[in-house]
Formats: sequence, C-alpha cells, structure tokens
Amino acid sequence: MIHSSTALGKECGDDEVMAKDLSELGNANVIVAYLGEPSLGVGAELVIAMQQGKIILGVYESRKRISRFMRGLLSSYEKASLYEFGSLAEACGWITDALRAQQDQVESDGKLVSRLTV
Repeated sequence: MIHSSTALGKECGDDEVMAKDLSELGNANVIVAYLGEPSLGVGAELVIAMQQGKIILGVYESRKRISRFMRGLLSSYEKASLYEFGSLAEACGWITDALRAQQDQVESDGKLVSRLTV
C-alpha cells in the first residue's frame, strides 16, 4: 500500500486518506509493513488487517528497535512474519521470496485469486 496522501497526488483530508487506506487494506491479499519508525496509523492498519485475516510481512532494519507491543502482536498472529534486515536489497529479497511462497501455497490449494507479480 502506498501512503494515500501521496498516491492521490494532492493534499487530502483526513477522511479521504482513511477511506482510501481502508479500501486498499480490504483489496489486499498480503500487507507489507515497514516497522522501523513508530506510526499509530500503521499499527491501526495492521490490527485491521489481522481482523480481516490478511497475511502480514513486517520488516525493519537490524539497527532499529521496534515496539515490543507490535513485535508481540505480530508474533502472536499466525499469518504474520517479521524480518530484521541489514540492507534494502536483503529486505527486498526476503519480501520477494515470501510473496512467491505465498503464491505457491495459494496455487497448491487450488484457490488462486490473482497472480502476484514480483
């Protein structure tokens, strides 16, 4: 998901940003969340994603400390994976592998909804 105020190409009101973010969450199969900076919005979106049964991939730099609450929350959710990375290339590789694994699982279950392109 791209931050809505940027994706819409203009300064947006709070209601418009919230509506766009909720719509994007609802349409997503997998949520990739950057956890290296504290964000109430990201935290709220992840809880909503969990309630919707979404797969969550959380990434953060090894030099960053993430919220213990967020780490505990995602660790307790069976559809979430956390990855601590050293470089952006490393993070991109892990995300790509995780998305491919998810695609393979969906295909083997015979429930392919849409093909992931990575």
